[in-house]
Amino acid sequence: MLANRSSIITGSAKTQDAKKMCKQIYLSFEMCGCQLRYRLDECEYGRADPRCRHVRKAVKATHRDYCHYHTRVKARAERARSRYWAARGRHLWPAPPPVSMPVVTEEDVRSGSASWW
Repeated sequence: MLANRSSIITGSAKTQDAKKMCKQIYLSFEMCGCQLRYRLDECEYGRADPRCRHVRKAVKATHRDYCHYHTRVKARAERARSRYWAARGRHLWPAPPPVSMPVVTEEDVRSGSASWW
């Protein structure tokens, strides 16, 4: 669904047309959610009318990127994640001290018993 589908996208969620739409339940979909909201079928009764029924649409689901915008967002997030883990690998925390090395607490420092440190 990466092609331009301007012929099927009619109306807008921000216009008055959106008030005349049914609530529709999609079992699955192959369009991006940002495009799917424009594919609502108009209802002659209006969505608040009790005669208006839910429309159940079965559309084939895919696991690919749906629109150009969300493809770019996903790629940018993957690059940022990759850079983070690469930087994390270069700046690892130091390993814990060996067991034979004594642990000096703040109380030892205050009491003076850690003067050898």
